[in-house]
Amino acid sequence: MNLRRLLRQIANTIRTEQKLSAWERASHNGAFLEIATPQGKFRITAADSVISRSLYFAGNFELDFMQNAVSLLREMGKCPGKGMGTILDIGGNIGITSIGMLHTGEFARAIAIEPEPQNFSLLQYNIALNGFGDRVVCFPVAAAEQAGEVLFELSTSNFGDHRIRANALPPEELDLPDLYQESQRKTTRIPAQKLDDLVENLPQNWSEDLSLIWMDIQGYEGYALKGATNLLSRGLPAVMEV
Repeated sequence: MNLRRLLRQIANTIRTEQKLSAWERASHNGAFLEIATPQGKFRITAADSVISRSLYFAGNFELDFMQNAVSLLREMGKCPGKGMGTILDIGGNIGITSIGMLHTGEFARAIAIEPEPQNFSLLQYNIALNGFGDRVVCFPVAAAEQAGEVLFELSTSNFGDHRIRANALPPEELDLPDLYQESQRKTTRIPAQKLDDLVENLPQNWSEDLSLIWMDIQGYEGYALKGATNLLSRGLPAVMEV
């Protein structure tokens, strides 16, 4: 018994070292990795030290939280039964929520909004990788108060922390804490749309089937909701980071 336990420990150590080695090689070479997890299949980049790293080493990213949140909403009568309805995923990243919710059978379809080009490219790739091409609609825009362009800052290590800069001034000029060196981030301009306009242009069956708003856009949620007056009037439940 003790020998078997020891052999298992040795095998686990070897597997862990192999994973670490593969991650470090990918990080050094700027390569991508493909993994299968309980949350779905994903192509990830080792340059992302948060979401991609969690998927690679832990096998999921906030999967329990997603399922618990939806379970609670169902108990409250706020969401349709398992496998039904459409989730509106605002801040879709590489598909962790949209793909995760479909892969685990929580919803039938998803609408994913992701403005950052590399994340959006991986989002599209991962949707195809999981065979969800006919069940997910993607938009390469930011959700905002008005249509147009917004200033977007890019994190070098946390690709879930790219964010819209609501004020064009850097944090130090606004007397705000520069917790993640936001003032040093590269910025670009990206297209923005109102959520109401995006939803209005969906096929009718997708629009009518909306069941849950899931939003994580790094503090810009209030601005995005200003462009969702009609959508919010429908009384849909919303889960968002505060």
